[in-house]
Amino acid sequence: MIRFASILACVASLAACAETPPVPATPPPSPSSAASPSAVPAASSSARPSAGNVVKVGDADDGKTVNAKVGDTVELTLTTNPTTGYDWQVQLVDRSLGAPTVRRPAGPGPADGIGAATTVTFVWSLSHVEAGDHKIELGYRRPWEKDGPPEKAFRFTLHVAS
Repeated sequence: MIRFASILACVASLAACAETPPVPATPPPSPSSAASPSAVPAASSSARPSAGNVVKVGDADDGKTVNAKVGDTVELTLTTNPTTGYDWQVQLVDRSLGAPTVRRPAGPGPADGIGAATTVTFVWSLSHVEAGDHKIELGYRRPWEKDGPPEKAFRFTLHVAS
């Protein structure tokens, strides 16, 4: 009989939980408590530094001199096929240019398949670079093959004017 009373008490408490009304959602803020447009600071055009030009460099510029100015951005885009293990690696770059930012496409295009060529883009910001000539060299190699020359090389001279 005690077991029956315990089971009945459990069932009754479960039934009471099922009948409990749901907790109401938090009401939306009233119009008087919403932030006014003047509370959001306006963007100032003087706060943004003026951007220079984007200088595009590609496969056809191998061995050439490319002209740019201090403040420009240089984007070097090369054809690659990393599914073969080969990829472009910076071999030589002027210390004042620093290491580039590397961008790759988000994914293959609809016509691309396994083994299809793609591109890799190396980006240098010239905002703090001294005027002059800067030599850049990249090698197309497998990262685990450190000895010997790369399969291909890409070289250009970046002439930066002030």
